[in-house]
Amino acid sequence: MAKKQLPSDPLSSFEAPQCFDSNPNDLRLFLEDICCDLCRFEESSRPGVDAEHVRIDREVQLGREGFADVRVQAGTDPPYFLEVKYNYPAASLPGHLARKYGPARQGSKVILVYDTAAHTEWAQIEEKIRQSISMPLEVWDEARVIEQIDRRMGVKIDSISASNLVELRHEIDRAKGYLAFGGSSKKDYQNDPQRASL
Repeated sequence: MAKKQLPSDPLSSFEAPQCFDSNPNDLRLFLEDICCDLCRFEESSRPGVDAEHVRIDREVQLGREGFADVRVQAGTDPPYFLEVKYNYPAASLPGHLARKYGPARQGSKVILVYDTAAHTEWAQIEEKIRQSISMPLEVWDEARVIEQIDRRMGVKIDSISASNLVELRHEIDRAKGYLAFGGSSKKDYQNDPQRASL
């Protein structure tokens, strides 16, 4: 099974591709990058957890069942998994996730990032997923991701779409740079490639 080509570090600078409409995988990879940032912010904000003790791995092999999009582990806590499945066929999700996270898989939870509002039958699909995996399911829909971006990074957006992802990546890089290096204000902070790579 071919692995996706990803940045070597989830927190490194990531230039958004311009062809989201023609390749839905580009959108998923972009969201993976953002969600890795959100998970690191979330875990490192917990009492007693430092950012250097938060391990985030992408494209983690799960034996013959395939690859987990993201595996997150803070210190010695049990790991959890994150799957970004924007534009993935809803009816295929229960079987797809069951193969990865069936009875033999251990972890604290599975986070599913999905455009639930686009599917009128989502409640039934979600219930099937919960019944088919071995650990609790946490769903991050568009509203949840937007709320987390605002809360963790102070970046306000109205939607996640192909038309605003380049701007969103720029704003997130600026917010991360300001949090890391400081400055007179986040609005005036100017990111640069050297700082973005640190």
